[in-house]
Amino acid sequence: MDSPIRWKWITTLFWLVLLVANPNMVIAAGDYEELPEESATLRGVVLPVNQSKLGFTQSGVVIHRPLEGTVVKKGDVLARIDDSEAKLKMLKARSSLASAELSLQQAVRENKKTALLIEKGIMSETAIVDGNDTVALAKLGVKQAKVDVASAKWALDGCKLVAPFSGAVVVVNTNKGEWIGAGSPALELIDLSQLEVSMDASPLAAQNLQVGVKSNIFAEGKNVGWAEVRVILPMVDAASGLRRVIWTIHPTKGAVVAGRYVTLKLQ
Repeated sequence: MDSPIRWKWITTLFWLVLLVANPNMVIAAGDYEELPEESATLRGVVLPVNQSKLGFTQSGVVIHRPLEGTVVKKGDVLARIDDSEAKLKMLKARSSLASAELSLQQAVRENKKTALLIEKGIMSETAIVDGNDTVALAKLGVKQAKVDVASAKWALDGCKLVAPFSGAVVVVNTNKGEWIGAGSPALELIDLSQLEVSMDASPLAAQNLQVGVKSNIFAEGKNVGWAEVRVILPMVDAASGLRRVIWTIHPTKGAVVAGRYVTLKLQ
């Protein structure tokens, strides 16, 4: 018997003996041990959650504006434009309201007098109709005057910019003495107390993540805090094949991370 044929029979006999001795043994083609996946490194820029461009609702000349880098608290007045005209309109509106309220009081008094005269038979009952109409018109005058006061107040409030949240002024687009139009961005405010970073991860890496997962973050090789998964977008980007993961950033005390690239590793 040729040598190759002999070895083929020997090999077949070997496997038959193994199967008889171990009937539960399963032979699978291509069996292998799956190696643990290496940790994935993600990288992104830390940005504030709240970042607003603020502008006046009125047009005017700037009389006060902050410096870039100014740290402010919620409710602080950041900038002002000349409000002289707006104040005059407010005074006029309040004066008109006072006059309208006085007219209403007078109309009510006259109507009461008319009602007494009708009871005594001095005046006909049709006179009360005219009195009621006068009171109704006076009430409408008061309502309109209140609307005018509210409108004047809105215009006056629109001559100043108030911080909607605590943070830092990072951009100022106007100078004192310049004219600025309503709605034009005057400055930019960011909230440094709420930071986040968006990172793109492979679908496999994203599967191992869930909301609440935490990881240390590094900047230039130094630990600058930790991050916690806030949102995992339920879609894969068609161009890159990656999934967006948004992390809430918790920097260590004294660490400046806003605007910096940070990295983290997924195990």
